[in-house]
Amino acid sequence: MNWGSDQRDVKRGRFAPTPSGQLHLGNAWVALLSWLQIRQAGGQFVLRIEDVDRHRSRPEFAGQILADLRWLGLDWDEGPDVGGPHGSYTQSERDQLYAEALQHLERESRLYPCYCSRAEVKAAGPAYRGACRQLSAEERERKAGGKAPALRVALAEEAAEDFVVQRADGMVSYQLAVVVDDAAMGITDVLRGEDLLDATPKQVRLYEAFGAVPPVFITPRCSSTQKAANSRKAPVPSPSPPSATKAPAPSRSSAILRRSADITTAPSRCRQRN
Repeated sequence: MNWGSDQRDVKRGRFAPTPSGQLHLGNAWVALLSWLQIRQAGGQFVLRIEDVDRHRSRPEFAGQILADLRWLGLDWDEGPDVGGPHGSYTQSERDQLYAEALQHLERESRLYPCYCSRAEVKAAGPAYRGACRQLSAEERERKAGGKAPALRVALAEEAAEDFVVQRADGMVSYQLAVVVDDAAMGITDVLRGEDLLDATPKQVRLYEAFGAVPPVFITPRCSSTQKAANSRKAPVPSPSPPSATKAPAPSRSSAILRRSADITTAPSRCRQRN
């Protein structure tokens, strides 16, 4: 599997929405900032649809998200509608890559089956400490008769939590899929919401397990003043007085910023899975 090391000389960013609903202002804000960052650096921008959770994702929402981003004025160099050398750009079509990643972790003896129920995991505290990691072969065989296990990854003895990379129903976790995709696509810069700060160390450890270089993670902070400002429509500027010389046309990025402020009057949400 190509982990994208040949792409490090070019800045590559991405926006990876989950099509479980319509695009909201928080999504648009992250997409805009990601796009501006990469375009300013002369890099390549990738759009990826993260529909690995097939129960929540809907094709109609994926199509609407693309249309909304186009309405905003954003464009991308690679994506589900324009193609590219790292496709497919839809997670539900990348199962083989996730299977190869799991096989790699298995070969490195970094996977183990977990038979704990949600109630047992919750009772263990805020971080799962690997109760099933020390099970003997006989104990695992006995537990396997009662339920299908999830797969957890043990990346280091001192790790705070052994997290799930494949659920008991066979669906790979967000943590695994996003690392595999970003690494395979050579993503160098990831701009994301504050809700994913806790997930970042887990993803960095997965990058290390795969021998891949992690991207630069950027988390913009939204102050209460910014949130309030983003929740209102941008004021309409007063007409300029007549001038003998034609005013310069606004830059594309400034036009997009004005349009993004007019998406919705709903309160801004800086929390965004990306």
